[in-house]
Amino acid sequence: MAIYRLLQNSALGPEEISRLAAAYEQTLRTLDVKHRNDPITQLIAKKIIGIGQTGGRDPAEISRIAVEQLLARHRVLIIEDDALLAMDLEIALRSFGAEIVARVGDLDEAHDRVAKGDFDVAVVDINLRGRDTFSVADVLRKKQIPFVFATGYGKEMIPARFADVTLWEKPFSELKVARDVARLCPHAQAGIS
Repeated sequence: MAIYRLLQNSALGPEEISRLAAAYEQTLRTLDVKHRNDPITQLIAKKIIGIGQTGGRDPAEISRIAVEQLLARHRVLIIEDDALLAMDLEIALRSFGAEIVARVGDLDEAHDRVAKGDFDVAVVDINLRGRDTFSVADVLRKKQIPFVFATGYGKEMIPARFADVTLWEKPFSELKVARDVARLCPHAQAGIS
């Protein structure tokens, strides 16, 4: 398990190790991370150890700070034509520290925004005003920009070429949003060794 291996190699005393291990477990529960071999567990472990070494906070506070930092400075493009859903998604991502570079609800505007770049991850509704967004997904894949599909439809609506793309079914779970975007952000993954 990620944190235990890191803690064993640290110069921390037993009390600090216990406190940080408790914060780690709480963070995994908060984000509903069920598999200990999930790459995000290593990122969480490193954040918790870094936070814990800055002071004597209790495990609940360390966990809260770790969750807030997971998406800090990650730039997200939201492609969604339902203004309320887009706003809810933006609020959820901002609450976890992400920067929303834009919310777009039109296919042509989505293509223009993707062409400009300057974001780390995209959230793509598969249907914008009756037009599918798979052409946008093709461009994202070509540019090697990770993305998730957001939809009110089932997985059967996704072409086979996108079988590996994470699918969020509406309504969204804020925890799943935070967890999946953190998994996809390239500079978050750079912190995992």
